[in-house]
Amino acid sequence: MLCRPSGYGWNQNLRIQENNLDSFRKFFSNSIMHTFLAFGAGLAFLLCLANWRRDKIAAFLFFAVSIVQFHIFLELSGELPNATWLMDLHIPAIFLIGPLAYLYFQNLSGNKIDVLPWIHFIPSILSVLIMLPFYLKSHAAKVEFLEQPQSGDIYMWMIPTLLGSGTVLNFFYPSQLLLKLRRWRGFTPHDKRIVFTPFFTLYATTLVLLLLFVVAQIFFMQLFSIAACGVTTLLCAVFLIHSANADLGISLRRQVSAARYAESRISGIDVDSVVQRMEELMSEERVYLDENLSLGNLAKKLKINSHQLSEILNSRMRKNFRNYVADFRLREAERLLKEESERSVLSIIYSSGFNSKSAFHKLFQEKYGCNPTEFRSQSKPTRIS
Repeated sequence: MLCRPSGYGWNQNLRIQENNLDSFRKFFSNSIMHTFLAFGAGLAFLLCLANWRRDKIAAFLFFAVSIVQFHIFLELSGELPNATWLMDLHIPAIFLIGPLAYLYFQNLSGNKIDVLPWIHFIPSILSVLIMLPFYLKSHAAKVEFLEQPQSGDIYMWMIPTLLGSGTVLNFFYPSQLLLKLRRWRGFTPHDKRIVFTPFFTLYATTLVLLLLFVVAQIFFMQLFSIAACGVTTLLCAVFLIHSANADLGISLRRQVSAARYAESRISGIDVDSVVQRMEELMSEERVYLDENLSLGNLAKKLKINSHQLSEILNSRMRKNFRNYVADFRLREAERLLKEESERSVLSIIYSSGFNSKSAFHKLFQEKYGCNPTEFRSQSKPTRIS
């Protein structure tokens, strides 16, 4: 009579317990994820209600997000067959999110909203018309579509096509907003640019999440849950940032207004040509050696006014006039200190275009971390005996 190996029953029980534990962990993690998604949908709806009176665009934006997030919750939790009245209503909402986010930012930043803003909503309206026959189907027909899809049903390919189109459209709007933010930030003083950071982060994160959704649909569906939870996390961040700084919108509007005014002062100017000519004046003609060189003098050589030159330096070179010219003078001083070892430091200061000894020493110390004499001694080649 053959006997089973000793410990067989114990190992079998252990495997059963491990499988049960794995099932419990999976169920527990899924439950947390589903709760988090439902929380995101609820938070978006509360933000909709909070903005209803003072900002209708923001209210509709959060309402659209809540519909999409709630639909994802129903899909992933397996509850969609019990709520077929909401089935695929998230498709028009997806087409709304990008345009509403764009119009919301236009309004928040004090920009004039398009004369015909409704053109942005045409894709959403078209999606409603396309999906209307599906929405009018009975509960039983929708459940059958979910559980036993027919290859001949037009909505088998129409729904994925609309979802893909909506995602692509939503890529366009955040991208445009990021470009605007980058341009306005360039016309803003360095100490004021922090006001743009939350919006940069918001729209950049939105693009990353959209990319995750696309990758999930095409290659790796497991990323879909991560992207969906990312949307809830983003909603939490929006809520916390707004709660911590209720005046953020006012600060943004103020800086955008100043940036747009600065931008308008150089409109009509070929900035690239001006920058190229300015580099030629500094590098080839070495106008910086003139200790009396001023913003007005350089602007005159460039055939623009001083305000326009100041804006170009701030937006393109990220420097003011003083720092821009000082960089060339310091490089000239560096060259003379290395190449003309017998020449006095004072002579080099004035030969480099500086007219103040104290200003030169301060700038030199800031850039090189030592005084000119120390720099010269450190730059001397070491003799090999």
